[in-house]
Amino acid sequence: MTSEFRNNLRQFFGAYFHQDWTLDAMDPDDIVRLFINDGFCVNELMNLANHIEMYAAAMTDDTVTEENLLIELGCYYLPSADCLGARAWLYHVANLLRSADQ
Repeated sequence: MTSEFRNNLRQFFGAYFHQDWTLDAMDPDDIVRLFINDGFCVNELMNLANHIEMYAAAMTDDTVTEENLLIELGCYYLPSADCLGARAWLYHVANLLRSADQ
């Protein structure tokens, strides 16, 4: 994973899924929508979606993925708290970002 790749993910997850993300939105999908509405161009959204999918594909275990979301990327949302697998949630986030183009 290149530093640009990791930085792109860290900027998104660390900035939008920070410790107090629940003060900004009721659920994680709304956080993604806040990001989409912050005026990023379609290419930036698609690039981030690609990076998220590559990150998820590189993982083999949901527990480790969830730990890495916090440790590596500064993401304070725990998909398991909503009975979701971490990798499935990452693919869901990527799909939300891609849907912004429609």
